[in-house]
Amino acid sequence: MFKSSKKEDDKYTSTLSPEVQEKATKELNENPKTRLLEVKNLRSRLEKVPGLQPQTDVQFLLRFLRARKFDQERTFQLVKNYYDIRLQFPDIFSDLKPTRVRHIFDDDIIEVLKHRDSEGCRVIIIRPANWDVERYPLADMIKAIYLLLTNISEVSRDILYFRR
Repeated sequence: MFKSSKKEDDKYTSTLSPEVQEKATKELNENPKTRLLEVKNLRSRLEKVPGLQPQTDVQFLLRFLRARKFDQERTFQLVKNYYDIRLQFPDIFSDLKPTRVRHIFDDDIIEVLKHRDSEGCRVIIIRPANWDVERYPLADMIKAIYLLLTNISEVSRDILYFRR
């Protein structure tokens, strides 16, 4: 787990370009002046949950804050749900390594296009016709999608460009 300290928080610098920061401000209610305070408030609440040992580094918590437009209550619930799901499905969330699901990408079941769309969004293609359920269990598919989305969301810019 990545724990964060005040010293590490003080080292945090946003990597968002001015254009992406403007989009984050408009669409996600992200205020550069209060961003770290929001992270600290969320971290403080999570650390008080009995039995929960959350990852608390700035980048990790920002992903959740952005996903819920910096609404503290909704973000808190999202993080708790994230850890609850991981506990409920250990067969999926244990041993999460790209090498374990590489075959799904090698067989073109899931692909991330090299180029983004006209709005800068990443394009993910899932080809159900290529999925042989005898060779690739559902758990492997879920692991592959989870790892892919986690990897993509680690780049701050990409969090702002997901469309549903």
